[in-house]
Amino acid sequence: MDKFGRVDFQVEGLSMERLLNQCAQAGVRLFDVRRRSVRAVSASASPADYEALRAFAAERGWRVTTKRNAGVTRLKRLTRSRALLAFGVTAFMALCWYASMCLWFIDVSGAGAYEAEVMRILAAQGARPGRFAPLISASEIQRQIETELPGVSWTGVYKSGVRLHVQCVTADAARSGGTAGKNIVASRDGVVHTVVCRAGTPKVKPGDTVRAGDVMIAGYERGPNDVSVAVRAEGSVVARVWHTGEAFVALSAERAEPTGKTCVRRILCTPDWRYAFETAPDYIQYEKETGTLPVGGALPVWVEKEIYRETKTVAETRGADEVKTEAGVAAMRAAREKAGWDAEIIDKWIDYSMIQEEGYRATAVLETLSEIARPSEGS
Repeated sequence: MDKFGRVDFQVEGLSMERLLNQCAQAGVRLFDVRRRSVRAVSASASPADYEALRAFAAERGWRVTTKRNAGVTRLKRLTRSRALLAFGVTAFMALCWYASMCLWFIDVSGAGAYEAEVMRILAAQGARPGRFAPLISASEIQRQIETELPGVSWTGVYKSGVRLHVQCVTADAARSGGTAGKNIVASRDGVVHTVVCRAGTPKVKPGDTVRAGDVMIAGYERGPNDVSVAVRAEGSVVARVWHTGEAFVALSAERAEPTGKTCVRRILCTPDWRYAFETAPDYIQYEKETGTLPVGGALPVWVEKEIYRETKTVAETRGADEVKTEAGVAAMRAAREKAGWDAEIIDKWIDYSMIQEEGYRATAVLETLSEIARPSEGS
């Protein structure tokens, strides 16, 4: 039975049967009753029943000894005896949780000449080291920076763990560099997934299909009086792209098989000369194993042992399923190398085709989410 909140004890005295009968008459429930000797019985009971048993045991002259407090009863006594320790552990855990929910570092990047103004806005919003993170609104800080600082063309504010990141792109930085490389173009074909424009005018949206070289963020912004102002476009475009890998595996394959003929050749060597005790065999095809044995002690003299094993080429036909599987694994490996082993894969598949009953060609396709934005080379 469950011993949740029970007291283990032992009763010593005469007529233990009377003890059990009196407990049954008084409604005292005993658990795990065991006869320890002629005059001793061990059992467990709830704290209330244990106190009732002690009362009439004292009247009959039975001696009750507590063996162990189990469950809640023991926990209560331990808590009372170690109240300060329990309070300290609880307070420490609470402090750790509070510390993990606070912002301890504030990173501001790209603000340039406006960094002091950005810090002023952060202070006004209460963003400072040690502040409870849920009390700080990243969207409100971003809105205030964009409203009060027209010289900042783009702002990104977000919380990451115990850090508050504030990323800015100033209009001066966007306009620097002349007209060269002012557009953001696609580095490869794909379907746009997300667009983040920091400077310039976005020309694509999620779901659009782009070709390599297409302009995705144009290098201009609308200025005062609806006049277009040339800027150096900055941003990020993540798209769904496809990487293809191919492999061919033949149904018939050749392998080297030992013929059973073996030849051993020994060569005495020093740093200046070599002397062979045997000549190399005239095997057309063979496998060679080489070992070295020092024989000169402190002198640089050693013996090289060469073992030649003659082999012959044997053609074998492999199973179609084995060949197909090997081709698929090789094609997928080639596709992964093109995509990069850290690519975010969202789908993959393999197509197979048989080439004139000679083998299988596998074509593996990986669909990934990849950054395809790059600066254009010209204006």
